[in-house]
Amino acid sequence: MVPSTAPSRKLINKMQKLQLIVPSVLRKEVIRDAHDSVIAVHMGVKRTYNRIDQSFYWFEMKADIALYIKG
Repeated sequence: MVPSTAPSRKLINKMQKLQLIVPSVLRKEVIRDAHDSVIAVHMGVKRTYNRIDQSFYWFEMKADIALYIKG
């Protein structure tokens, strides 16, 4: 069997999503707004990540979220 050279569905879906790249000076504020707001009611790492991932992206975003929540 020859391995497929086509991109995976996950990669294609990620490429079709419009996300803003967050500069490092604003990342803590984005996490705080997603995690500490009245609507968010202090969600855990996974739910906070999913909420932020809908609109924003930065390298090692999940690690930064975990550090903020568990820190």
